[in-house]
Amino acid sequence: MDSFVYRTGVPELQMFPHIKMMGRGIVTDSSRHALPIHRNPGIEICLLVKGRFEWTIEKSRYVMYPGDCTFTMPWQEHGGTQGIMDIGQLLWIIIKPDSFSTDGRLKLGKWSSLPPNQQTWIGRTLVNAPRPYFTASRYLKLLYEELISEMRGRSTWRKSRVNRLIDELLCLVTSEAESSTLIRKNTFDIGLLKSRISADLARSWTLDDLEKISGYGKSMLNQLIRAQTGYSSMGLVTSLRIEKAKELLSKTEKPMSETALECGFSNSQQFSAIFRKYTGKTPSKFRDKTR
Repeated sequence: MDSFVYRTGVPELQMFPHIKMMGRGIVTDSSRHALPIHRNPGIEICLLVKGRFEWTIEKSRYVMYPGDCTFTMPWQEHGGTQGIMDIGQLLWIIIKPDSFSTDGRLKLGKWSSLPPNQQTWIGRTLVNAPRPYFTASRYLKLLYEELISEMRGRSTWRKSRVNRLIDELLCLVTSEAESSTLIRKNTFDIGLLKSRISADLARSWTLDDLEKISGYGKSMLNQLIRAQTGYSSMGLVTSLRIEKAKELLSKTEKPMSETALECGFSNSQQFSAIFRKYTGKTPSKFRDKTR
C-alpha cells in the first residue's frame, strides 16, 4: 500500500467534481504532516487503519484507534489536536453535496442514485448523531478499499461504479453512526463505563461485551480499568455487583435468591461465596449488621 492524495483538478477526479479530496496517508513522521483546525467544503469521512490519532472536532477532543471512523459536516471545525497528523495510516474522502443545511436537509447532486428521502435520512442522521465517530464494521473497511481500487483503476464502468460506491459508503456510515454505542474521549471515562454496566447487572457480562461498549480492545481496557480501580475488567463487573447487593441487602427484604439473580449471580451459593470474598461477611451477616 502507498500514500496518495487526489485533490480537485487532478485527472483522477475529472469525472467526479463532487469529490473534493480523497487519499491514503501513511505517516511515519508527524512533523512533516500538518493538520491544523479547519473546515472542509463537504462531508468528510475518515477511517483510521493504523495508529492512535488525537482529533479535535468542534472544540471537543477525542482519541481514535484503528478501526474508528469519523465524519464531519462542512460547517464543523476539526483537525489534529496538536495541529499534526499522528503516526499511523488514515483513509479519507471529502464529498461535496449540492446543498447541505444544519437542519439536515441534504441534496447530494445528480451523480447520486439515492432517492430524496434517503438523502434526507443521511443528512438528518449525521447532523443529529450524538458522536462524530464509531467503530467501523469489517464490511465498511472492505467497501472503502474497494472504492479506492475503483478510483485508481481504469475500468469502462469506473464513473458509475465509483458513484454507486460513494452512495453505499454514505448509507453505511450513516447506518453505523446511527446504531453505534461507542463512546471515546481524550481520557478514559471509568464513570461512564460503570454506569453502563450498573444499568444492567443481571446481564451475563463478557469481555466481548465490555470491549463493544467501551470501544477499547480487551488488553487496553484491562490496563485502563486496573490503573483507575485496581480491578481487572471482569473484576470491576463483580465489584459493581457486590455494591448493588450491599444496597439491596441493607434497604430491602428481598430473598437471597432474588438478590443474587438481580445482581447477576447465577445462584445463591455463588453469590454467598463471592460476597464473602469481597466483604469478609456472608450476605445474611451483612444484612443483620446493617439492621
